[in-house]
Amino acid sequence: MEKSDEGPKKVWRILIVDDDPQYPSAIRRSLMYRLKGQVVVEFASDGAEGLGKVDASLDILITDYQMPHMNGPELIKLARGIAPHLKVVLMSGDAGAAQRLALAAKDPTIHAMDKPFGIDALLELMAKLMTPPSPFRR
Repeated sequence: MEKSDEGPKKVWRILIVDDDPQYPSAIRRSLMYRLKGQVVVEFASDGAEGLGKVDASLDILITDYQMPHMNGPELIKLARGIAPHLKVVLMSGDAGAAQRLALAAKDPTIHAMDKPFGIDALLELMAKLMTPPSPFRR
């Protein structure tokens, strides 16, 4: 953690899992540039590789839905077995599919994004996910 005038500053650990190398690479570059000093971003090319990078220090998982061998929802379930606090973004290239899948999972902590999406939309979601919950909110 870095220190600031207000005390230690959290550095968020983010893992992007997608079998299409263009997405993880572009997302990683954008997040590292726009959220410099606030995030450490890793990526994996499939669910098994991604699961191998999940531990209790992981904060946010950004995963594609459709991948060979292990799809996004399977990865999410296994990853949350290791890191129950994990915040999740589920991406899909099929229009509307990510939203339908998140709703079908009946899990309000799964945030959906349809590919392609703009970096501003992703940054808006990251700001929401990286905001600590208020101790006064119920």
